[in-house]
Amino acid sequence: MVIDEIEKPNFECLKVTTTIISEAVTKQQLELCKWMSEYYCTSLRNCLQLFIPSVIWKSKIKLKYEQNVSLNNSELQTPNSKLPTKKQQEIIEYLKENEKTQLPILKKQFSASSLATLKKNGIISIKEGDLINPDASHISKPHHNKPLTKEQQSVLKTIQSAQKNTAPSPNSQFQTPQFLLHGITGSGKTEIYLQLIKKAVEKDQQCILLVPEIALTTQTIQYFSEHFPGQISILHSNLSEGQRVQAWHRIHQEKTKLILGSRSALFTPWKKLGLIIIDEEHEWTYKQESAPRYHARTVAEYISQMKRKNTALGAPTLLLGSATPSLESYFKTQKTKTEENLQTSNSELRTSHSKLLSLTHRANNTALPPVHIIDMRDEFKKKNFNILSEDLHKAIQDRIEKKEQTVLFLNKRGSSSSITCRDCGFTPKCTNCDICLTYHKFLRDFQDGGLVCHYCGNFQKNFITCPDCKSSAIRHIGTGTQKAEAQLQELFPKARILRADKDTMGSKFAFETIYNKMKNNEADILLGTQMIAKGLDLPNVTLTGILIADIGLHIPDFRASERVFQLLTQVAGRSGRHKPGEVIIQTYQPFHKALQFAKNHDYLGFYAHEIQQRELFNYPPYSKTIKLIFADENPKIAAEESLRIFNKLNEQTHRPLTLDFSQPLKVPTVPEVPNIPTISLSPHYIPRLHNKYIWNISIQSNSPKDVISSLKLGKGWKIDVDPR
Repeated sequence: MVIDEIEKPNFECLKVTTTIISEAVTKQQLELCKWMSEYYCTSLRNCLQLFIPSVIWKSKIKLKYEQNVSLNNSELQTPNSKLPTKKQQEIIEYLKENEKTQLPILKKQFSASSLATLKKNGIISIKEGDLINPDASHISKPHHNKPLTKEQQSVLKTIQSAQKNTAPSPNSQFQTPQFLLHGITGSGKTEIYLQLIKKAVEKDQQCILLVPEIALTTQTIQYFSEHFPGQISILHSNLSEGQRVQAWHRIHQEKTKLILGSRSALFTPWKKLGLIIIDEEHEWTYKQESAPRYHARTVAEYISQMKRKNTALGAPTLLLGSATPSLESYFKTQKTKTEENLQTSNSELRTSHSKLLSLTHRANNTALPPVHIIDMRDEFKKKNFNILSEDLHKAIQDRIEKKEQTVLFLNKRGSSSSITCRDCGFTPKCTNCDICLTYHKFLRDFQDGGLVCHYCGNFQKNFITCPDCKSSAIRHIGTGTQKAEAQLQELFPKARILRADKDTMGSKFAFETIYNKMKNNEADILLGTQMIAKGLDLPNVTLTGILIADIGLHIPDFRASERVFQLLTQVAGRSGRHKPGEVIIQTYQPFHKALQFAKNHDYLGFYAHEIQQRELFNYPPYSKTIKLIFADENPKIAAEESLRIFNKLNEQTHRPLTLDFSQPLKVPTVPEVPNIPTISLSPHYIPRLHNKYIWNISIQSNSPKDVISSLKLGKGWKIDVDPR
């Protein structure tokens, strides 16, 4: 890839013989790659490869173009020997009414031999047209515009007014329109997106709409395909190589106006970008875990701040949307002294504030469903050892009788979390990772089920007897979606039950099939993991049940409560979107703050509580974090190398590491905390993954890059900026 031109050097050079793609990356995108390289401490090559994925270089994949069939004027002077037959005449009459028709459409109605004869005799011509749109099949029915509520109209007017007032001039800094749309579940955020995209397309601009990968459901794709037929490219992990190449070139040739996809859609070859929308912006699937370890939200913020070479186009509008915004995004809408005092290096984003917009009512005026918390400890006292509490069992039965639908959420795959021997305590662990294997009752190649590692994918045969003490006292501990499905089938033998988890979503159209069955009322209960927590708008769902709300609460991560609150709120939002609904949360910790705020649909209350904790401990957004990761197959090497770098960092920052434990420990208040980096060393919370021992060094300060700027890391080290 040519990224710059220089004077011809003195030594002999090879000549460029062929240009495969002209301007595959624009100057603006190259500038973005250079910034990402510096901000995320990675190579420029890694960033450029985001824009030019390896599949684009494969010359074996040929582009497919439309084959347009048209009628030649010369057909009227056809010699008698070449007069068309009756079937050929039907084709001619068809083309008279439909001037240009694609060849595949004609082949569905007429024989290939008749078409070939007409072409041979010069009566019709077949010419190559535009690139074939691989997403044309998603267009299913005419669209119908939905009337906007007063709240939606107000939000839309605010954004469009800001867009009009940001016309740039060559000699002045323009303001970037950035917005956070906080709208409760079912409030009609998608309709706002649609109206903004329509306006941008009318101006001949390109738009990017990012959604979490799993939210690329049939309803999302169909909704936008109906409004923008032939102008949309859909990018997700299930695309074939041919489809991915076809979509890339359509965007490059500006045939695509709306780019709909997961985080990688940001790195398509757009040229006239006028709008970026990130739906469910709080989702951590927007953070990439391999180099370059970017966050789509942060990259989008930088794109919206870049100075445009084409001043007529102006800055692209950035709109973040969520019912449960990340604390970092909501914090940016609140101007605080702490934020203003944060120091930023040259590679950091310029300090910018997003304007907060709110949708506080559902679009169809239905109320948010009441949420009931069930203390599962009371169920044990009542000798109820079932996965369902008595209240949830009755509620599901009631929905089945009313021919309404239920969504049940359990964020755990498999049949059991682990198995153990009741005699000697043996628990099988993965040979590659320090993690217990999960029992799956239904597993390929294993008649009696098997044990799977959910991190590396390693699986082995199930234990009937203990390999250590030979006892047959093997007990299955915990409940996963497979086991829950089996229990539900026993409790409700006549119910039609669907399960949506990673194990059932293997085929390309699996999620689409499940969605359509629920939409067409061909199922009574949908049981699933977090893939069903968002993006689903099912009119007949009036009950949502969270089977175990405690999963994730005690992960050693300061964001644990935030993620549980977000997940529970999103799941609760699946219920009662078109008719009165109900939510039942089962838990062993009914008074946990995250659950109590979720019960009341109280995001603002949760934010106020959580932001105080973040400020007290100087966690993001009051600071920034960089994580250094080291992994090695030898545990001694992993520990010693990590300790070496840890000590070096402490020496560089002149940190006193001695404490006088004879004196009472005084915890300073926030204003007294000096601006000294917090540096911690610890093994990964799963110490061994993929047969490598992992250690983490976390650096937390206002500018952690200054701490590592002079640090030379050897082989095996990875840098994660703004870790998830």
